[in-house]
Amino acid sequence: MGLDLHVLPISAYVVGDYERGMAVMLRNMGMGQVPLRVIRAGGDGPATFEQITAPSGAWGQLQRWTGIWALRRGVERLKSKSRRAAGLQYVQWLRDALRRVGVENADWCEEGGSALTRQFPREHLYALRAYAWRLEFPDVLGPGRTGLASADERHDSSVSTLDKAEQLKLKSSRFPHLCNHESDSEGYYIPVGFDVPRWILDPETPEGGGEHRTPIASSVGLMKELAELNATLDVKTPWVLSEFMPRSSGEDDDLREVRYGWILLEGFARTSVEKRLPICFDG
Repeated sequence: MGLDLHVLPISAYVVGDYERGMAVMLRNMGMGQVPLRVIRAGGDGPATFEQITAPSGAWGQLQRWTGIWALRRGVERLKSKSRRAAGLQYVQWLRDALRRVGVENADWCEEGGSALTRQFPREHLYALRAYAWRLEFPDVLGPGRTGLASADERHDSSVSTLDKAEQLKLKSSRFPHLCNHESDSEGYYIPVGFDVPRWILDPETPEGGGEHRTPIASSVGLMKELAELNATLDVKTPWVLSEFMPRSSGEDDDLREVRYGWILLEGFARTSVEKRLPICFDG
């Protein structure tokens, strides 16, 4: 199952001024006119177009061929953009919160839209993080390479490694931005250099009580860690993100998912640093 990763302003992300990875993928496949039902994730959540629905009946066909559906999508996007000011207020709060926990240069671009949006298979992220954990703690978690031939077995091994690292409360000093970020469904990587990820308590407590903390890591630090990892992965560069496949030998070996994960995450980290935009996890 995949998650969406975006390189875009946080102010756009928090108010829903962005497209889901599925919508972007369909457009890239030449299927941009396929109607998508507007889904809202609650009253204050993003207005997104994530559920694909074929036109039903004459009204659906009429919307599709007259452009009414495209107009409806455009109206939803305009409504979302009108909330961008509230998003900028949240970003200012977030910057102040980061400065209070020692991230002094908490400044990045908050203009424009998405520089990169793509669906990221969770198993590839798990594989990459598990591989990094095993490299740092081989005596506790086992060797970096599992030697497993089956993709299902490799996935189970990755999940087991991540669970064990969490149970033992391990903290990575070698790959902190990759491993200690932990979340696979939320949080940000900002294009600012700092030592270890921070967990920021949200300004409002969710309904039902309890505290919700958002993980904030550095895409600058992530790029350095991925470069170190590549010394053992041997992904040939330069490469093109749209090709998805790594230009390296041994595609079917036990590092297949790890290399895929490296290529995708390195592409997001590089774009984040070059454009000075955050990476947003949207699970």
